[in-house]
Amino acid sequence: PGPVPTVGSVGGHMKLEPPAKFTGKGFPTVRDWLEETANWLELSPCTPDQWINIAGTRLEKGASSWFRTEKASIRASNRAPWANWREFAQEITAAFSAITEEEQARKQLKGLSQTGSAQNYIQRFRDLKLRIPSMSVADTYAAFMDGLKPAIRQ
Repeated sequence: PGPVPTVGSVGGHMKLEPPAKFTGKGFPTVRDWLEETANWLELSPCTPDQWINIAGTRLEKGASSWFRTEKASIRASNRAPWANWREFAQEITAAFSAITEEEQARKQLKGLSQTGSAQNYIQRFRDLKLRIPSMSVADTYAAFMDGLKPAIRQ
C-alpha cells in the first residue's frame, strides 16, 4: 500500500501522528476510529482513492483479518470493490459495531447520574448518546432527566 502518510514532514514542518490501530474490539470504537482516520487522511497528501488501502495499514487482529478476507474476495472477483470511503466505512461499521456497542452505551447511560457539575454530566451524557443512534428523542429526554440530581430535576 505504500508509506504511511505524514503531513508536512518535509522541511521541518509538523508531522501528524497516525490514528490508533483498530482491532475490532474495545477502544477505539469503529466509529471513533473511522472519524479519526478520515480526519488524518484528509490532512494527508494521499488521494481519496488511496484511503482504503492506507486505512488497512491501521488495522490489526480481527479487523485486519476481516480486511484481508474482503480484499481477497475482491481480487477473486467474488465481490465488488468498495466504491469509495463511505462504502468502506459502512461495511466496516456493520462488521464491527454490531449491537454490542449500542447495548453497552445504553447500560452505561442507564447507570449514569449527576454526581458533580451539570456540565460534566451533560458532557458524559452526550458522549454516551452519540453511541446510541437509534435512541428516540423522548427516550433521550427521559434518560437525561432521570440522571440529573433531584434538586435540579424539579
